[in-house]
Amino acid sequence: MKNTYIISHNGKTYIGHNIALLSYTPQIFLGGRVTDYIAFGKGSGTPALNRYSLFDSLGAKPAEIIDINTDSDKGLYYIVRKITLGADEYVGETITELGFCAAADSDLITHCVLPQGVLKLNEPMDIIAVFKVPEQDGLLSGDNPLIKILLGARELDLAKFSCGYCRYNTIQDALDIQDRYPCELTNPNFFKIDCPIEDDAQDDLIVFFDDVPVIKVDSRYHKPQPQPRYYTVDQNGLIPLDELGAIKLLTLSINSLLGFGVIQAKIDAVSPDFYTIKLRDQDQKLFVSKDRSFLLVIQDNQIIVYQNTLGALVYLGTLNFGGRVSSVDMCMNRLIVLLNRADTPLGAAGEKRLRFFQIINGKISQKDFTNDLDTDAEAISLEYAGGDNMVLYYIADGVLTGMTFSYQNPTLSYNCSFDVNNAHFVKTSYRQDAVFATDFEPNLDSSIHKTLLDGGMKSSLSGPTLLYIKSISPDTMFYSGELIISSNSQTKQAVVYSYITREIRLIKLEDFTDNIDQVFLDGQYFFITDQDESYKILKTDALTAQAQEIASGVLPCQNIDQVFVMCDTLVIKSSDTIYYARILYEQGFIYSDQFAYGDEAAVRFSDLLNVKDAGFNGCAAVMSILI
Repeated sequence: MKNTYIISHNGKTYIGHNIALLSYTPQIFLGGRVTDYIAFGKGSGTPALNRYSLFDSLGAKPAEIIDINTDSDKGLYYIVRKITLGADEYVGETITELGFCAAADSDLITHCVLPQGVLKLNEPMDIIAVFKVPEQDGLLSGDNPLIKILLGARELDLAKFSCGYCRYNTIQDALDIQDRYPCELTNPNFFKIDCPIEDDAQDDLIVFFDDVPVIKVDSRYHKPQPQPRYYTVDQNGLIPLDELGAIKLLTLSINSLLGFGVIQAKIDAVSPDFYTIKLRDQDQKLFVSKDRSFLLVIQDNQIIVYQNTLGALVYLGTLNFGGRVSSVDMCMNRLIVLLNRADTPLGAAGEKRLRFFQIINGKISQKDFTNDLDTDAEAISLEYAGGDNMVLYYIADGVLTGMTFSYQNPTLSYNCSFDVNNAHFVKTSYRQDAVFATDFEPNLDSSIHKTLLDGGMKSSLSGPTLLYIKSISPDTMFYSGELIISSNSQTKQAVVYSYITREIRLIKLEDFTDNIDQVFLDGQYFFITDQDESYKILKTDALTAQAQEIASGVLPCQNIDQVFVMCDTLVIKSSDTIYYARILYEQGFIYSDQFAYGDEAAVRFSDLLNVKDAGFNGCAAVMSILI
């Protein structure tokens, strides 16, 4: 957590930042409003997590609330408080340190030492402090009283917690719960709410505070299956799974090497009930990883990361950069971010263009490259290259360049390059052992199709075939190991080419619905809408290159900007809101960016069991507050 102090005095403004202390959650458990007071002092030193007092205190004052947000739909949780030192108070003292506390004589929960002291003159001094709490997955939107407690705007009353169970789609489902049970909040280091399990309890546990729904968690028990199952990757680059039931992929090894994979739904239908996530503003753009499991919300110098898990979007964290995000790509749980210097003209000249992250077990960690690109890039593609190796392709000044590196110790090494003239689209495939770059013009002047490493020739895509793919003047394309799809959203036409069978087909999307309105291409899927505010999802077959309707429904909104079909969730962006709904399915596939055709895979699953059926009589909602 982080807060900011702003001191206004004698016509000048001074800013400082704090560390949050280990006393934070214990002070909440003692029943205090932990930001009620702002303490100030004149000492010096380095704040420590376990030091709960100023170095040299001058005093503390009650802090008034001038702004607060406890609703996740409106963005970051925060509270803004203010104190004023009167004109005749503390004259001649130099204010050097500040901190929040629940009372004038209680422990600090934050501590800030200013980069420079502020001499108090005989005029008022305003001290404004902004206290923020990180977003937590499962906290429910609306005026959430639990957030007020975390922000120090309300006392914790353990007697006001209760719980119940439902199949949660909207906040109304929680409010409709009739049977509620007392629950107990324990452990002073994090919030652990112990809840009883009743017979026939549904999957979603709802925790209430003062009769307001505040937390939702999946209450099912994840029981690891004792033995792995063995599969062979098919010609579609997938492992089909029949009769899935309630399972989750636990571990995956591919040819005896550690793998990263996901279960993707074979869509039967889409739930009519949509959840929403409020965006900061309508200019934020969405990106979905090729394995369909990660959703990135991107704007300016920030990326918000979600993971699609069991029909929900789980918040993982927020990444902030010194420059504007120009482009991103993901492969096997690795994220590469490009920060072109031309997009941040006032940025530091020595700042690296590339950032590299890995996401393991829901945790984001950064692994810096030892070197960097020597130029800005127009497009990038990140791909697995066997073992612990990856390859990054980028287009700059009409040249496509491939750089290899180890994701264990990232150092870029030159591999190959090609002239691609006006190409602006580049995609790669480990399964196809290929890199493909092109523009969308009806010629071959800016197109190449080469082996993934070293630039060998590929014969699986002929010149006439590529010309036909581009003949519809596409405005978007999709490329994978099995398919190339081009789409023109204005003419409502698409061309699909199968690498497997060499079939190529022109698809007229208006044949699938009357009064067609919008067309979106996402991977193998077309999402088409009509003027009656209905939608259809089509899937293209990797063998026949034909499109078939697999689901339909009613739109949750108008004026759609982006659509993505994730592992088991449909995601729609409209203006400043994300709408998402569960995909309903009984069968599915295992997908991995590391799969090659014919690979042998060993998979362990977890069974998702009702807690009562698993022999338990209770469960817990746990919220860790990172400091």
